[in-house]
Amino acid sequence: KHVRAHWDDILRLASSIKQGTVTASLMLRKLGSYPRQNGLAVALRELGRIERTLFILDWLQSVELRRRVHAGLNKGEARNSL
Repeated sequence: KHVRAHWDDILRLASSIKQGTVTASLMLRKLGSYPRQNGLAVALRELGRIERTLFILDWLQSVELRRRVHAGLNKGEARNSL
């Protein structure tokens, strides 16, 4: 519901970030500074939840994805142990 209502704003924001007009960190800071929840911030949070759910479904279905992620985590852990 929120994503649909703010879809044009989401696309405009994504385009601005991609073109370098604004940084993602600046937009997150601005959206987080509103005293009340901004509609765009709510829509972005909902979109993130959808993305996370899709990733979890992929994770559960794909042994190869779990292997790749595990290998990447092992590289990071090995680097930190030095």
